[in-house]
Amino acid sequence: MPNIFDGLNRLSHEELIDKIVILESVNIKNFSKPVFQSVGKKIIKTVNFLGDKLGKNPNIKEIEVKNVCDIMREKKQELNSLSMNTLNEHLVNALINKLKLNNFNMSDDALSAYVIGEAAKLYDLSDNMTTANKADYIYNQLENPSELARIKSSFTSFNPINGSRKLNREILSYIVYSSILSFGKCFTPENKSLPSYVEGDEELKKNNEDDDFISFKNYVKELKDNADFYDEKIKELIEDISDQKSKIDGYKASIENSQFKIAEYRRDKIELQSIIDKKNLEVESAKASVINSDNQHKINKMEDELDDLYDELEFTNDEISALYEKIKDYDTEIPNAEDNIRKIESNIEEVKKKYEIAAKEYDSVNYNLILIEEKRKNNLKEKWSAFKKCQFDDIIFSVLCMLRLRQIYEIERALVELESLNDYTSISIGTISYNKADYENIKVKISEDGTARIIYKCPANINEKIQVAGIMIE
Repeated sequence: MPNIFDGLNRLSHEELIDKIVILESVNIKNFSKPVFQSVGKKIIKTVNFLGDKLGKNPNIKEIEVKNVCDIMREKKQELNSLSMNTLNEHLVNALINKLKLNNFNMSDDALSAYVIGEAAKLYDLSDNMTTANKADYIYNQLENPSELARIKSSFTSFNPINGSRKLNREILSYIVYSSILSFGKCFTPENKSLPSYVEGDEELKKNNEDDDFISFKNYVKELKDNADFYDEKIKELIEDISDQKSKIDGYKASIENSQFKIAEYRRDKIELQSIIDKKNLEVESAKASVINSDNQHKINKMEDELDDLYDELEFTNDEISALYEKIKDYDTEIPNAEDNIRKIESNIEEVKKKYEIAAKEYDSVNYNLILIEEKRKNNLKEKWSAFKKCQFDDIIFSVLCMLRLRQIYEIERALVELESLNDYTSISIGTISYNKADYENIKVKISEDGTARIIYKCPANINEKIQVAGIMIE
């Protein structure tokens, strides 16, 4: 794309001076001067008056009050005698100062992009617009006579509410507008300059092809989604069988564990019964030889112990009964789980048949889609050989072949803009990490709600090409 200096260099001597005067003279400081000068003038006038009354006239020279228009006239007279080369240097320095940049050695492309970028903030323009898009948007705004009049009025009558930042952006917007007006055409590349450009019947044909391709691609996606649905269903059913088998294994393990516990309880029961029998004999023997109350106390204690043993025996019997109930439940659950497995296996066979039909249908049309995509890729690759300064990674065309013609146009416009520059970094919105390396990137609006990010690396020397590593659709 052209930069603003391509237009500003076409200005006449007088027009160039006008732009420099605005850049150097219109600022908060100069708008504030008349206020302080008026106060100073009144003070000096008072001092001179009082001194004259006292016979000691100090004869202090009164301050001349100058407004912005006066300052601009003086600046214009100061610049009138300068050559065009000197004025162009003035212009560059004035822009750098207005932007408050520290780098006085930046390229014209970079400075132009800075000017356009700062001016674009006046209209809250998005980073999804390229530098050329922003410049043309600003130009179109100021093409409106009322907007141009509003901008120009701010150069002579400052509104403190707006602040210096807005004033500076209005000045820079006017510079961008003046540049494009002088250049004679928009900065954004025209459709005719784009490699994929077609018109008339060819454009209609291409748009119809895009519509058919998108519809076919959506149809193929539906078929794939359908096949994937059945494939996932089969996996879910296999998982269900695995769950049922795990349950059976769990039931069998629980039965085995219960049987082991029953065996333990039975051993405990035999041992308890032996103790009880022995304890009964002891009680009977003690009862037969009751002599005194002490002996009766001993018998009572033994009977209490015997009751505890009977309680323990009853508890053991209850536990054995409970375990048998569990085993009974598990014995019922195992056939149920086995029946579930048979049902699931039957269901799997049905789903497999549906999957095979869906997969076969998808494979048959997907092959045609691959052929169409390959053709679209090769057509675009051939057209993009027109970009002599760029080298594209092949993967890019796999992404781009999915886009419509009007979306391709927007990406091509950005690439034409990039190739037209001397400083390829000037329109980058910053570096990003891509494939573990740092790249420059440009964002382009390609539809109402979609953008493309062009990821590229600048060449190390003039003999190398711009490496376009990726174009991401977002």
